[in-house]
Amino acid sequence: MRFWTILKLAVVLGGTVILILAALVAGSDVNAYKAQISAAIEAETGRKIVFGGDIVVSLGRVTTLTINDVQLANAADGSAPDMLRISEATAEVDAWRLRRGEIVIQRLILRGADILVEIDKQGRTNFEFGSEEIVGAENAAGVRRDFLLQSIGDFDVHNANVTVRDARTGQTQELQLHRLGLRDVSGDGLMRIAARGQLDSDGRVVTFDLEGRAGDIAELVARDKPYSVDLRGSIDGVTLAAAGTIADPFAATGLALHIDVSADTLIPFEPLLGVVLPSLGPARLSATLSGTSEIFLLSDLSFALADSNVSGDLLVDVSKPRLNLEGNLAATWLDLTPWLVSDDGTAPPAQDRLLNDDRIDFAALRDFDGELSIAAETLVATEYIFRAATLAFDLKDGQLRVTPAEARFDGREFTGDLRVDARAHPPAVSLKLAARDFDVGSLFARIFDDELVRGTSGLDLSISGLGWSVAEIVGSSGGHVRVLMDSGEVKTGSLSLLVGGVSEILSDLGGSDSEWTPINCVAGDFDLHGGVATSRVALLDSEVLRLTGKGQVDLAHDTLEFYVAPSAKNPTLSVAVPVNLSGPLVDPSITPDELSILRRIGGLVGAVVFPPAALLSLGSLGSHDNPCLEAVQSAEVPPLPEQPADFSGNPEAEAPPEAGTDSANQLIDAVKQLLPLRGNGE
Repeated sequence: MRFWTILKLAVVLGGTVILILAALVAGSDVNAYKAQISAAIEAETGRKIVFGGDIVVSLGRVTTLTINDVQLANAADGSAPDMLRISEATAEVDAWRLRRGEIVIQRLILRGADILVEIDKQGRTNFEFGSEEIVGAENAAGVRRDFLLQSIGDFDVHNANVTVRDARTGQTQELQLHRLGLRDVSGDGLMRIAARGQLDSDGRVVTFDLEGRAGDIAELVARDKPYSVDLRGSIDGVTLAAAGTIADPFAATGLALHIDVSADTLIPFEPLLGVVLPSLGPARLSATLSGTSEIFLLSDLSFALADSNVSGDLLVDVSKPRLNLEGNLAATWLDLTPWLVSDDGTAPPAQDRLLNDDRIDFAALRDFDGELSIAAETLVATEYIFRAATLAFDLKDGQLRVTPAEARFDGREFTGDLRVDARAHPPAVSLKLAARDFDVGSLFARIFDDELVRGTSGLDLSISGLGWSVAEIVGSSGGHVRVLMDSGEVKTGSLSLLVGGVSEILSDLGGSDSEWTPINCVAGDFDLHGGVATSRVALLDSEVLRLTGKGQVDLAHDTLEFYVAPSAKNPTLSVAVPVNLSGPLVDPSITPDELSILRRIGGLVGAVVFPPAALLSLGSLGSHDNPCLEAVQSAEVPPLPEQPADFSGNPEAEAPPEAGTDSANQLIDAVKQLLPLRGNGE
């Protein structure tokens, strides 16, 4: 409900009082002229007015005029016959000025009013007064008119009930105005305002208590200049202050206000925005507001929420069923975690999965539309912290696209493309990420709570999946994950645990018992289908040892089945044996491959052969002289059978040697074709 609707009623009722007082000045019995007064009001407003009770006049230095049981008819297409019912309306008039023929209402009081405000699908209200012919002609000419009033001093409303029905949204709001008072005491052309009551919007009750100053009613009616306001107070726990002007208070258009808003939490803003918000705070907003009450621009915006802060310009449209936001924003610190994770008031369960299984709140994506550009010095999303983030959000009908998405993570640059369809059930998510030289050790530390590896790597990730959490989305995803790492280090203990005999190899070479073992490179290429990652390439190379692997990782169930074959570069060092990894990702079992031990005794063990196109896809992730690529180019990766081991128990089963040799030759050719494309010569 617009506060200005009440003031518009004051204009109409004030005009009614003027007609009654005119009859009184003429020395007539005002009750005898009720029919004529009603006819004059109807001619001016286009609405029939009925006085159910007598008009009581009390003469004195202050003449009091009381009208009981007033009814004002609704518009012809309204849902109810009356738009206004007032139990009692009282006007106080200066008798001395009245005797001189001057009609000046010192105070107008309304008690027990029931007011109906209706808005049709075109945005027209039943408060557009005037006969249908007059209103139609004036609307066509772009003319706005209200019932003219000479002067009203103070204005009081006690216990008014206002019902607002909006055909555009189908919503109904109920306002209980306990008290509204306007006092002409400032002496500077502004009136003091005090308003207190509550608003019931679709079952949510909002209380308000406002005070301040505004232009007098004569200024409001004249509408020949912007109407001045300076208000402060609270609305359901939200503290606000607004100062400036309003070009048309009745239509709530032409806003030019500076506003300051603060609250302990975001929850009180839900009725205004029509969306469910996280219970987060404190919040403070400062901006210059322009436009209308339904479509407004917040310029020079400064918004702080908990530890986050945002500045810029934001266009807000609440005229449609869904909130629409457009703007360019910047932030020094922006934490998106509360907007990404559902908050149902319960403590999250203990995580027994590798990937986060917290439910993501996709519902908000169906609540509003928007196009937003955000540049954040620091961006936080759950446990991940990004620097120098630039994001462009495009959200419409529950479909979100974030592109471009650029940020630095652990000091390395990432680019990405995120798409979410929140209309699907479960939601559909696709993500592409690309990076050069990102910190592998930091990633391992986040996943396994242990650094395990030191070094930098190139990354090419593309996944698409369905689900309500990261674990569900990845567990149903298709796509690929590719990494190529140059020189670095791996924890000796982890390597020794993975492949028995590493410590012995290092000892044989005369090395120390170092915690870290230098490595030349790591290469990995996994295809994803239905949440299962199947290796195309899995290779680790060091000065003394090369590891090749083959197998699958089931991301839906957090399990793996993987075979790792070691190959010592010194023929005299043959202690390391292949192993099978299986079971939960967080705690896999590592067992020696018995068949390969038998083969080692016979000197038959080699490395896994990769498909020819596999390493080709890794060429763009690192330098052309990456040892893992060079190893393949120089045919240093000998073949093994297509299956890493014959689990049938037949120790003699192995692939024909010529088949493995052909595959290796094809792989060498593929890498040779790759290098010129990188601009690295031969």
